[in-house]
Amino acid sequence: MTPNWRSLADNVLQESLANPVTQNEPSGPDSEIAYLKNLSHTHIDTVARVGAKFDVSGLARPQVLEMGAYFGVVSMALARGGIHMTAQDLSSITHRAPLLQRYQLEGVTPSAVDDVSQPLPYADHSFDALICCEMLEHLPFNTVRLIREMKRVLKSDGFAFLAVPNQASAKRRLQLLLGKPIREQMSSWISAPNDDNWHWREYVTSEFRQLLEGGGFNKIDLGYRHYTPPAHPNRIRRIFVNLMYALKPSLMDNIYVFAS
Repeated sequence: MTPNWRSLADNVLQESLANPVTQNEPSGPDSEIAYLKNLSHTHIDTVARVGAKFDVSGLARPQVLEMGAYFGVVSMALARGGIHMTAQDLSSITHRAPLLQRYQLEGVTPSAVDDVSQPLPYADHSFDALICCEMLEHLPFNTVRLIREMKRVLKSDGFAFLAVPNQASAKRRLQLLLGKPIREQMSSWISAPNDDNWHWREYVTSEFRQLLEGGGFNKIDLGYRHYTPPAHPNRIRRIFVNLMYALKPSLMDNIYVFAS
């Protein structure tokens, strides 16, 4: 019997919201709870898509690496479905005691890597799949070498699931038309000069494909999704927006890809 991947992901998400890893830290727009709520749709969608891929393959106990696992919702949900997960992120995140305890309980292997601009600490052809969502845009270096490292650690018949913000989304285009920046406001840089957790590079579809091809991937299946599905209270506006995205999905907020 195949797992109900969406249900597993939603359960892990609700448990994480009820008992956050950073429960002793301030709440607010940059808090763990706000992060989990903002990305709840994509977390669940990622688990469902990757899980369905393994349902079809029939591979028993696949080995999967999640890069940029952050608070581990995706890794823990997939682990509950019988996948052996390695959750990689900065040591400042993976070494948090509450998160380590959860990983141990769920059978997830934590992996602390503080500099992904260097070769990854995994042997060639170690993983059946690799997940990397909402991370590449935060890296202030040429990411081609990281993509090549992803390809190196994947098995010959393995796949990568990656997702990045869509720089050509409807929202981004409207911001530019109005003369507004498409990423963080300069006021954010000024108020937090020691914070480097910005989007240093976002991608349009054609160059995201080119990046993956340059990293050694040959088969690339692209798609689009929302971070949060449109739900405008105005019925006419809601119908218009949903029709726009149905006719032109490339205007959605997020690009995802299966690459092999």
